[in-house]
Amino acid sequence: MRPSRRSRRRAAEGLVNHCEVKSVSRLRPILVLPSGANSGFQGSKVVIEISAEMQDYLARREGGEIVEGSKSFKQVASLWTFELADGRWRVSNIEDSALMRDYLEMIAAHPRAEAAVRPG
Repeated sequence: MRPSRRSRRRAAEGLVNHCEVKSVSRLRPILVLPSGANSGFQGSKVVIEISAEMQDYLARREGGEIVEGSKSFKQVASLWTFELADGRWRVSNIEDSALMRDYLEMIAAHPRAEAAVRPG
């Protein structure tokens, strides 16, 4: 997976994101965006709401000072986007679940997944 612009900027600033999932309490599929039916569906995306107990913080590489977040484990709901690339599903984005409304609008704007992959 190629690092995002934000990740590259953080690395250049000497910051490291630490994320650890202790347990997952719920997985809820939100959106499926099939793509590339003629090429093994490469580029297809799946958005899943994941509720989990996790630790997420941003720290300075030198010295480990926490600049954002906390080392405490907390129950969090977030939207994870997975993209099929080179035959493997990879995380391409993690967002706050407050963006759920945006995804519900996308669902209304896209055809059902079955129609997108049905031949003919």
